[in-house]
Amino acid sequence: MKDPKDVSSHAWSVAQAVHNLATDISQFSEFRFTSTQRLFVIRPAADSRQVAAVEFGTNYLRRAVAHAYANHDHATRRSFYSKIRRDPRFSLPAGQIYEIHVLLWFRHARNTEFLTCTSNATGLPQLKLPACPRNLKFFSKPQELDKIYEPGRPVCWVPTSETLPALGAVVLTNHSVITVQISITSNHDAKNLGFEDIYRNLPPHLKTKPRCHVFITDSEFNAESLQEQNLTVPGGTQVFAAIADVEELDSKVAITGDRLEALEKDRVSVYWLRTIRHLLGNLAGTSTRSNGHEGMLGKSVPVRPGDIFR
Repeated sequence: MKDPKDVSSHAWSVAQAVHNLATDISQFSEFRFTSTQRLFVIRPAADSRQVAAVEFGTNYLRRAVAHAYANHDHATRRSFYSKIRRDPRFSLPAGQIYEIHVLLWFRHARNTEFLTCTSNATGLPQLKLPACPRNLKFFSKPQELDKIYEPGRPVCWVPTSETLPALGAVVLTNHSVITVQISITSNHDAKNLGFEDIYRNLPPHLKTKPRCHVFITDSEFNAESLQEQNLTVPGGTQVFAAIADVEELDSKVAITGDRLEALEKDRVSVYWLRTIRHLLGNLAGTSTRSNGHEGMLGKSVPVRPGDIFR
């Protein structure tokens, strides 16, 4: 067993490093301080082994940094985010923070607010992507979407499963089915997004609605580049992009510790519900296997989301 004093000392050191990081990222830019070893994992970037890419070491650390970030005022958050956003080594943490801002906007913005989405395709009118105040929900598999029925009220469904890693959300309105990807990069493919699984499992009244795919990003350059990719989207799906920078999102819906806690609680509750169902299925599977039938023991256990990050 670990010495409680060592555990306490380590926890204090991590908390201090997290606070310092969220206060002033510049002191960590050269990774000279030993405290950075408690926060970061540094690996070669996916597209070049000559470039370092920074990740937080664990879900716990990502959650701790997110809360430290949220506990600062707007000006400090803006300074912190702008610095990591400009540093290509921090693209993954910056993208994760950006995604939190977008999800909080969906959940807490006024019901009259929307993101204006434009398309590179000739003749397509603008699309209004609505906020879904108090109507953001989580789902662990596409089959859970087949019982949706909330006429007159847009709903934002956010996947928790690693089987849909590239999908940011599915927004359902009276007029359309909108799949969403959230990205601060200029290249974010829609391959393996699970379009067909999503569309196939929608309730009948939504299957005939127009289908749109929206990239939410933070710059005009990214918005144009993302739409110009050779996207593998189903026929008839119209592709759009919406620009929303962090300062705008944070001004409209400030990131706070309470809002993060609520988002985490809802995501984790979906995990536990799925886990309980999985365990009950295993018990039933054990019984059927004893009778010569195949049970559910071979199915994978859902991955536990340690926080709001996937």
